[in-house]
Amino acid sequence: MKIDLEELVHAGILNQPTAEAIHQYYLSKKGDEQSSRLTYIISIAGVVLVSLGLILIIGYNWDQIPKLIKLIVAFIPLFIGYALGVYTLLKRPNENLWNEISAVAILFGIGIAMALISQIYNIESQLSDFLKWWLILSIPLIYIFKAGFCSLLIWGGITWFLTAKTGKINLPHTLWSLLFILSGSIPYFLEIRKPKLQLAWSWHHWLIPFVLIIFTFSLAPYSCNRMTVIHFLGLFFIFNWFRNLDILKEKLWVQAYYVYAFIGIWVLAFVYSFKGFWSSVDHGFGDCFNGSGLVISLTFMGLFLLALIDSFRKKSLQFSDLLDFKWMIFLLILLTVLGSEALNLSRLAANILILTGSGLTIYRGIKEEKLGKLNLGLVILAIWIICRFFETDISFVWRGVIFIALGILCFYLNSSLLKRKKS
Repeated sequence: MKIDLEELVHAGILNQPTAEAIHQYYLSKKGDEQSSRLTYIISIAGVVLVSLGLILIIGYNWDQIPKLIKLIVAFIPLFIGYALGVYTLLKRPNENLWNEISAVAILFGIGIAMALISQIYNIESQLSDFLKWWLILSIPLIYIFKAGFCSLLIWGGITWFLTAKTGKINLPHTLWSLLFILSGSIPYFLEIRKPKLQLAWSWHHWLIPFVLIIFTFSLAPYSCNRMTVIHFLGLFFIFNWFRNLDILKEKLWVQAYYVYAFIGIWVLAFVYSFKGFWSSVDHGFGDCFNGSGLVISLTFMGLFLLALIDSFRKKSLQFSDLLDFKWMIFLLILLTVLGSEALNLSRLAANILILTGSGLTIYRGIKEEKLGKLNLGLVILAIWIICRFFETDISFVWRGVIFIALGILCFYLNSSLLKRKKS
């Protein structure tokens, strides 16, 4: 609740000493919160640095250590982490700092023990197998300690696991990926329902959408490239729908879903505007609905339809906004399905779509008197012009003239809007 203390003093509700005391109280409270957050971050960083330091020291002298000592050394960090975790659960169960430190210590203890045992006994395995078992043993830590920073590290491990075999058709790897994502998502959904979200959990809004994009990319080998693009478009629509859920509406950090959706849609639109994309696209859907590809496509379509129905029900998507960027998804899907039949026409349609979207963004920026939206439209237009330079043989003179014209347009529109806002 924001209160103007000066206004209350002038109204006679508060006297000056009381207002000053209230002001000082909230200043000290804010300082305590910032100090607590700094201590929290430094403590977590300290645990990570100590773990890395131990690894480096032990690694330097590793060849001279007997095997039995090596085994003991391998388990020491894990035992320390477990001892710290037991102490936290018994003595300090409600203190976030202790929960975070304990979870991170056990997380790295597990990784160190696994890595050293593999080296001691010369166990040959792929990186993805190592990451798989590390994640299996570490994910329960999120549930036990409810540690947001530990959860962030595990989501980073999921990203690492996804990229370990990206581009290779491997159904078990994909199923494990999906299981890890689902297991890590449950604590996230439980936490975001709370009125005050901790900083570490807030960062999940940015990391989880990124992981889902990587996961969708890892599914590409299961279907043709046209269906892969449709999967991405569906995912971006789900992102935009997800940010409008009731549990997320009031949270500033959740705008990450909007940012990913917005950037993703425009990137695909620019890709569609190039001749090279249409010359490499599959000309049929025959290979898109075989085996695993059919299951993946049906899953994406089901989620997309659920998001679409809910968006119309909540009126967050309306036919009156047909030129809104969210509707670009449907136009791009239509181009993806029909585009291979008329390549030049499809490329032309993509370029018209970009120019229309840019012009509409500029118009809305002027109408709503928002400089950010106005300049966003100008940036989209500038990127489109730069992209066309790569496909045409326009002389440098004309390129210079175009950029000068664009600069003049940018200056004119911004200055006009500023004068309009002042008046």
